[in-house]
Amino acid sequence: MANDLAEFCHNFKDMFICHRKDNSTTAHQYLCGLFQADRSNMERMEEKVADSDYESLQQFISNSPWNARSVMNRVAEESDKLIGGTGMTG
Repeated sequence: MANDLAEFCHNFKDMFICHRKDNSTTAHQYLCGLFQADRSNMERMEEKVADSDYESLQQFISNSPWNARSVMNRVAEESDKLIGGTGMTG
C-alpha cells in the first residue's frame, strides 16, 4: 500500500510546486499522516510520519499557495478513469 500511495502522490507532484518551491514531499507526508495518525492533527502526524515536522505540515495546510480545487479536480478525473466513468464535463 505504501508504494501505491507514493505513486499516487508522485502523479500529483506538479500540483504542489508553487513559486519555485516544491511542496510535494510535505504533501506526501500530510497524506501519510491522514492515514497513519489516530487523530488528524499535526502533532499526531509528526509522531507517525518519518522525517515530518509540525511546522512544515502546518505551513503546508495553512499558508502554502497550492490550489486545492485543482487537486480535487484531478483526483475526480483519475477516479473517474479508474471506475470507468464517462468523463467529467464543464
